[in-house]
Amino acid sequence: MDLNSDDIESVTILKGPEATALYGSDGASGAIVITTKKGKAGKATVRYGNSFRWEKVYRFPEIQTTYGRGSAGISDPNAVVNPFASGNVYAYFGPQYKAGTQLYDNIHNFFRTGFSQKHTIDVDGGNEVTTYRLSGSYFDQKGIIPNTGFERITLGINGSAKISKKISLTSGITYSSSTTDKASKGAGGYLLNLLNYPSDLDVRDYQNADGTRKLYRSNSTALNAEFDNPFWDVYKNTSQDKTNRLSVTLTLSADPFKWLNLSNTTGLDVYSQTGDFLMHPQSRFGFAVNGFYTLYEQNTKNLSNVFKVTGKKKIGKFSNTLTVGFANDDNKTRIEAQRGERFFEPNFKSINNTDPLSLFAKTTVLNTRKVRFFGNYSLGFDNLVYASVAGSREGTSTFMSREVNKDPFYNFGSASLSFIFGDLKFFDKYDWFSYGKLRISYGTTGKGLYQPYLIDRLFAQATSTGGGYANGVFGNNFDLGPERTENFEFGGELKFLKNRFSLDITRYSLKSKGQIIANRVSYGTGYVLKYLNGGLVENKGIEAVITANVLKTKKLNWDVTVNFDRNRGKVIALPAGLPTYYDSDTWVFGNLRSQVYPGASISNLASTPVLRNTAGQILISPTSGLPSVNAAGDFVAVGDRQPDFKIGLINSFSYRDFTLSFNLDFRKGGDVWNGNEYFLYLTGLSKRTLNRETPVVINGVLNDGLQNTTNPTRNTITVYPYYRSDYFTTGTVSESDFIETVNWMRLRDATLSYNFPKTLLKRQKIISNASVFVTGTDLFMITNYSGADPSVNTNTAFPGDSADRALTMDPSLRQGVLM
Repeated sequence: MDLNSDDIESVTILKGPEATALYGSDGASGAIVITTKKGKAGKATVRYGNSFRWEKVYRFPEIQTTYGRGSAGISDPNAVVNPFASGNVYAYFGPQYKAGTQLYDNIHNFFRTGFSQKHTIDVDGGNEVTTYRLSGSYFDQKGIIPNTGFERITLGINGSAKISKKISLTSGITYSSSTTDKASKGAGGYLLNLLNYPSDLDVRDYQNADGTRKLYRSNSTALNAEFDNPFWDVYKNTSQDKTNRLSVTLTLSADPFKWLNLSNTTGLDVYSQTGDFLMHPQSRFGFAVNGFYTLYEQNTKNLSNVFKVTGKKKIGKFSNTLTVGFANDDNKTRIEAQRGERFFEPNFKSINNTDPLSLFAKTTVLNTRKVRFFGNYSLGFDNLVYASVAGSREGTSTFMSREVNKDPFYNFGSASLSFIFGDLKFFDKYDWFSYGKLRISYGTTGKGLYQPYLIDRLFAQATSTGGGYANGVFGNNFDLGPERTENFEFGGELKFLKNRFSLDITRYSLKSKGQIIANRVSYGTGYVLKYLNGGLVENKGIEAVITANVLKTKKLNWDVTVNFDRNRGKVIALPAGLPTYYDSDTWVFGNLRSQVYPGASISNLASTPVLRNTAGQILISPTSGLPSVNAAGDFVAVGDRQPDFKIGLINSFSYRDFTLSFNLDFRKGGDVWNGNEYFLYLTGLSKRTLNRETPVVINGVLNDGLQNTTNPTRNTITVYPYYRSDYFTTGTVSESDFIETVNWMRLRDATLSYNFPKTLLKRQKIISNASVFVTGTDLFMITNYSGADPSVNTNTAFPGDSADRALTMDPSLRQGVLM
């Protein structure tokens, strides 16, 4: 977010032991290594580029616009439902809209076409002794949600110098300044609010003539009785972040001998962030305290240093490389936050505009340190066989204690072996075979605590009983240790027809044990949660990459890349012998959550089931004729989010100076919970409710005491949903009714570019290269999913969504010149 993408030279993704060997516990889950551009020897070169991007939301959950507000078939503009105590929202169980009723497209009237622009310029040059590169960029984005946006300026300079024949120095400085105007999140988010908003009301009419908030339910004048109109929220409940960041790197490298290199890299990352959030006194969540205003300032300083000694020596057919080194990190963060309530002036944003007696301040300090000793030895034989071993000993301050003697250090390592059999003379006679390699590796990784101060007792500032300190939410655990993962993989790489066709395939197995999870504990301990080590999770899978140069002529070229992956994760054991574990952060709506137990998939979905007899038949109430959900019963598995497999297909065509490339994404299988559809069903807006005027006899047996006998009573009770709003309640349907097994094919991106020919530019001496291209992302999707976009996580969904979101199309135009 703070990095200029035009400063990136390359991006390398490291996985497993390879990442851990280089970056310690920070790379335990993999690492993304970004290499920035450097200056090049030669005359000064100036580059300028710009891009323009438009974003438009074009897929939304569908709603019915046949029936209006009401209950049991009776019109009532004040009718509400409160699904799972999430707040009163409009109920659409009334009669059909009268002919001629004006209906508004409130969703499209709210979301706008987003626009962003980016301008970049850089200069580089140098000679054999020194090189330099200066760069700058400006980025401005207006979001698809009104009154949201992002603006950033970045400046960078880096250079290199040969101090002597054996000593060189490289350095870089990057500065960025950004401002983010954010949308609010949480209950009553924009999409759900717009979906539930009455179609016979114009969402753009959100305030009265005097500027106060307009209410629509006539039976209540309480400002907290209705969710905020989305336009009121974006313009009245504002939030902004400002960040200033400075990053400095300095690398000193020395080669005292031909076979020996010493290098030291020091990095400093310093940034300051300020932000605020205002909740207007007339807003739903600000009404109770007559508005509130929060602001914070965060200052962070990250200092890192890596010293390495590398020796390379070849003895006969054996090549030897030994690297040993030392790394340390010092990270310090301090956050100062304030909150004030009870505004004096409703439309003035300032902490000074709040009641002094309501002011609350908090200081948060997060400091961590890490040290790591590492070594790696590689042995090669005749450029055919390569073996390597690596080991690290790392210590982190998050495992230290003031109260007990605790060792903060832990060890991990790896070993690998590869055989380039394609270089054997045996294959010289096969012209169609170009390259062949086999590889196998095993490694362990270690992962520390994600934040400090969890080993010892942690006290929190008390805001009641006169202040002071009290137990925090988390209980301490002196026995906490690092989480460990064992990674075993093997595979191979084959190339044919002069490298025009290649196959790279990997089979892997990862076992993670001693995982650090926050589990609920008895309130009698004085805490709510406690971090524990334990459990065993296993992931097995296969990854394959196929590349092919399908067509190659003087004018036309066609390249294809296919990525395939399939992963299966399974929980083998839980910590402390727990029978089950669920993540409360995934329990955002309804009775559906991510919950695992020994033997379960790591992507398991669990919910409370509809009551059934021993034969599996649905139990029907003899009095209502409706089924019942066992809300008080145990959660059972109802789905698995893991897809069967995923495929990425990249095509690239070039004809003379034109290039067309596009990326197709395929997914087969995997369950998705359509939480939006469930919400719409409970409020009467789902198209599944359009058959409400058709009498229904639910297939099942009566819960009359005979349900588990050999002759249960079959249900014959007729239900008229139009007159029975309780037909569409949480007690008669289960979350599992809204889980779908999803397949899709989507066009992730497509780019058409044109490079101006040299013959066109040679008449002038200023511009040496110029190009222009148009890119579109998320242009279309073919899927059996009934909602908008299944590629979403409940906890990071479009603001306010349950488990779904709208799909955004992003066409963009970019051009650049080289001088």
